[in-house]
Amino acid sequence: MIIAVNKDKIIGVLSFEEYPWTIEIDTLIVDIKYRNKGIGSKLIKYFINKIKKTKYQEIRVGTYKCYDCKGFYLNNGFEIDNDSKDTWEFKMRINR
Repeated sequence: MIIAVNKDKIIGVLSFEEYPWTIEIDTLIVDIKYRNKGIGSKLIKYFINKIKKTKYQEIRVGTYKCYDCKGFYLNNGFEIDNDSKDTWEFKMRINR
C-alpha cells in the first residue's frame, strides 16, 4: 500500500494485489478536497517507479465507467485493454 500524507492527514491511498507477472491496482482514492491537484498521478508515478525494480511485467487496473477516470489512466501511461458496457480495464507494460 502506498499512502499520500499532508500534515499528518492521509489524503490518498493506492493498494494493489500481486500475481506471478502482473500487479493489479485494487484501490486508488484521493480525498475529495485534494482531487485535481496531481495527488493521484503522483501515487501512480511513485508506484510505477517501484514496480520497475521488480519482476513484474505489467500493471493492470479495472474500473467502473461511472467513476469517469478513463482520461486519468490514459494520461498516466495506461492503455485500454478491455472496454465493456460498464467497465474499463487498463494495462501498462513495464519497460526497464
